[in-house]
Amino acid sequence: MIQSRIIRDRDVFQPLCDHDGRPAHTSVPFVHRLLELSTTGCGACHISRSSRIRRMERPMMTAIIPIELPILDWASPDQLEADPFPLYQRLRAEAPVAFVPATAHAVVSRYDDCRAVEADQETFTAVKKVAVLDRAVGSCLMTKDDPAHAPERQTINTTLRTKQVQNQWRPVFQSNAELSLRILCDAGQGADLNEHFAAPFAAMNLRSLVGLPNVAWQDIVRWSRSFVAASANHLEDPQIWESNAVVHAEVDEAIAEMIPRLRENPDSSILSAFLTAGHSEEIARGNVKLAIGGGFNEPQHALTSAVWALTNHPDQLSAALADPGLFPAVFAETMRWQSPIGMVSREATVDTEIAGVPIPAGMLVGVSVHSANRDNSRFPNGDRFDISRDTTGHYGFGSGTHMCAGRWVAECAVGQVALPMLYSALPGLTVPDADALSPTGWIFRGLKKLPVEWDVRSTSRVTTVTAAGGAGHQMTVLDRRQTASDVVELVLASVDNHRLPPTTAGTHATLQLPTGIDRHYSLIETGRDLHSWRIAVRRARDGRGGSAYLHDHLSVGDTLTVSGIRNNFVLSPASTYCFVAGGIGITPIMPMIREAEERNTPWSLLYLGTSRDRMAYLDTLTEFGDKVTVWSGDERGTAPLDQLLSAHWGTADVYACGPASMLDHLEAMAAHSGCLSRLHVERFNAIARGAETDLRPFRVRLARSGKEYEVGANQTIVEALDEAGVATATSCLEGTCGTCETRVLEGCPSHRDAVLSAIERQDTIDRMMICVSRAATDQLTLDL
Repeated sequence: MIQSRIIRDRDVFQPLCDHDGRPAHTSVPFVHRLLELSTTGCGACHISRSSRIRRMERPMMTAIIPIELPILDWASPDQLEADPFPLYQRLRAEAPVAFVPATAHAVVSRYDDCRAVEADQETFTAVKKVAVLDRAVGSCLMTKDDPAHAPERQTINTTLRTKQVQNQWRPVFQSNAELSLRILCDAGQGADLNEHFAAPFAAMNLRSLVGLPNVAWQDIVRWSRSFVAASANHLEDPQIWESNAVVHAEVDEAIAEMIPRLRENPDSSILSAFLTAGHSEEIARGNVKLAIGGGFNEPQHALTSAVWALTNHPDQLSAALADPGLFPAVFAETMRWQSPIGMVSREATVDTEIAGVPIPAGMLVGVSVHSANRDNSRFPNGDRFDISRDTTGHYGFGSGTHMCAGRWVAECAVGQVALPMLYSALPGLTVPDADALSPTGWIFRGLKKLPVEWDVRSTSRVTTVTAAGGAGHQMTVLDRRQTASDVVELVLASVDNHRLPPTTAGTHATLQLPTGIDRHYSLIETGRDLHSWRIAVRRARDGRGGSAYLHDHLSVGDTLTVSGIRNNFVLSPASTYCFVAGGIGITPIMPMIREAEERNTPWSLLYLGTSRDRMAYLDTLTEFGDKVTVWSGDERGTAPLDQLLSAHWGTADVYACGPASMLDHLEAMAAHSGCLSRLHVERFNAIARGAETDLRPFRVRLARSGKEYEVGANQTIVEALDEAGVATATSCLEGTCGTCETRVLEGCPSHRDAVLSAIERQDTIDRMMICVSRAATDQLTLDL
């Protein structure tokens, strides 16, 4: 049993051992009040209590007031760091309010008591007499109670509420997730999900949210770690304060650069919200720094803990893969089960009691988020990870006035965007030896490293859809120029001149034309900080009017709607690249060349065309010298592809885009050489199949509704569902754009699209393009 012992108010103690004779090291080793414990000693280490206490004198001493309080002096800092949950389970059962020396707090462990403390600002204040957080980040809302807290909280709420998150920030999160996915794929098998995805993703999001697009995401990571270290610097480590001072200066410089821009052109960022609301620049800086300090660890650790938990619970992973709509529940349960924030600190303003236990004025009270979230009275079988449970009211974001303002941001970014994207883009994603890993920490809890692996064969094409904004983003034509006799280049920018979503090599944009048709055009230049996109359009003699409209009717100053961007042609890491472009197929290859240059990866280009006057960007490519081979048909005849590419099969990854005849020839060559897995193609047109007389009807079952539909021999799945009134996402309707890609949960598809590579069409059974592909089995179950 945990015994009640006498604690005398007005003394300070520090534990000097951790039960093995070594000096104790705690995350919060300093009690702000002077305490004296009248006790015979520590049973765990047989050292007298007086020998484990260092008395710290004050210039003025007040009377010693004995307070009887349960004390848990056998719990070591190492135990708390590794696994605090058995300790909290015992506290809830035997001493729901107890002084735990290793935490320097009176720890409150039961759910209802925790909420009661958080709800009572007058008795349990966030305003500390030793305001380390104020020194670490500056004046901010976290160290204030109402009424001083309310105006700042109302300001930050304007940019972080649910509607704003979905409308403004979700597209940003999607773009950042795509960029982070590229970092992870570049790192390859065994990459650390923390370092190569979760950290850049959280930092990129935070950079946008706080309103500092003028800094690198790596700076956000470094700044956040410095602010967190300083906010816990109760031992007054001078090196931590020196580092913190440097970071303060760097952040202040970045904020100073942005303030005039945001005063002239306000946006949805936190910095802009504080400036627009009329707060002082000091308050704005403090709250931006608070967001940087507190807004990084939580989403990073929630994301990696969720992947670790799903790997250790394969039945629940299968459920989420079968129904991606469960990923928000995965996030919520992770926040309950392995909360990234483990304890909230408050200070008693008056002598009071919690659950009948006396608490003297000035005592630090630790509201245990970890313990409250596993209280069986609130969450039955609370120690079990269960994504089907009702997590309503979980304590992962705190409660009351100081509930985390970024709750909806984290839920959207991690639960709605990052987790579904990871498992969709990286089939077979898993954590090797996951059962040997575990999160650590009792103040901040997470996995220090999380090596992951996935099915590499399925990731040569990572598909991500990113809405440019709502139902469509209005863009204006800034410039147009002729780049070849029948090719026009268009420069498009947002009508509000905002920075465009980040893109990677191979991305295409979907243009909604006034003629009522959608067209997909590759971006000539891709990157993170672009304010304009360039596309090149060849006039198609046998087209359906899209290219003719852009050539003949679109002028500088006109507007177009871009409904989204998508990348079906991702440049994966390789030791050497061989690029093959036929005609207008040079457009997606251009940014790939730049990316290969940035990676310092050897590359070569074979550029084929009927005549030089019809080959766009020849002048730009001359700067690369003999890396580029130009083959003009009217000068040199038909290109001997077998001869020109024979040296590359098996030694380079080949990326090709151009006419169907060229791509068909390349696929045949790759198959003959046994190198289909190293050939990556993008087609502008559907694969020609001729008349098919052996098509047969089949059935599709929609997993989310359970309804079944017949697909006729002369129908596509999209057509059959349209007739039944079931809406699906489509665009090209000929299997080239990838918009209609759908997960297949049961059955085997028969691929007829031009999005998957030849080897993917052979091996892929878990997804299909439902506008053209059919079933090889009698029935398919689709994730619809």
